Amino acid sequence: MNDLAIRYETIPYEAIGHFIPFAKQAYIASYSHLWTPENLQHYLNLEYSHERIARFFDHPNQSLWWALLQNQPVGYAIAAAKSSLGPIHHKAAFLHRLYLLPQAQGKGIGQALCQHAEHFARTTGETEIWLYCMALAPAVQFYAKNGYHTIRTTHFNRIPMRNQALSNIFVMKKTLN
Repeated sequence: MNDLAIRYETIPYEAIGHFIPFAKQAYIASYSHLWTPENLQHYLNLEYSHERIARFFDHPNQSLWWALLQNQPVGYAIAAAKSSLGPIHHKAAFLHRLYLLPQAQGKGIGQALCQHAEHFARTTGETEIWLYCMALAPAVQFYAKNGYHTIRTTHFNRIPMRNQALSNIFVMKKTLN
């Protein structure tokens, strides 16, 4: 992939009908192995429903971006500013999702999307950004390489995964300059 051919754009609400199937496709490409087929479908129905995704667009402190190659999405990120969710006991930015299609991985696209999220956080006055990452995912090394460090481990318990070890999730944080 030629870096000059990649465009990074804010996802408009009008694109939600195109975004949801793409987001599901990107998730399945990376994490379908965690689930039984029925639990994967349950997870997708929960996390990628129109109502759930629409909430990202409705919140003024959140932003969504995608990376486009020849006008087709190959990755996306969602970040929130002033988030009091999760294990950080003060408000900080939250990188809610960052997924790429397999053919886009290792090309600097994920790093650029991560930098978009960090820039968004800085422009809203944040000094930290945090995220959840599956403990056994290759993404752990990606985030560590980009300055994130693990602050604790938690578990995903809402829907059973194939085994307990797969449900371990790292909470990772980065201090922004």
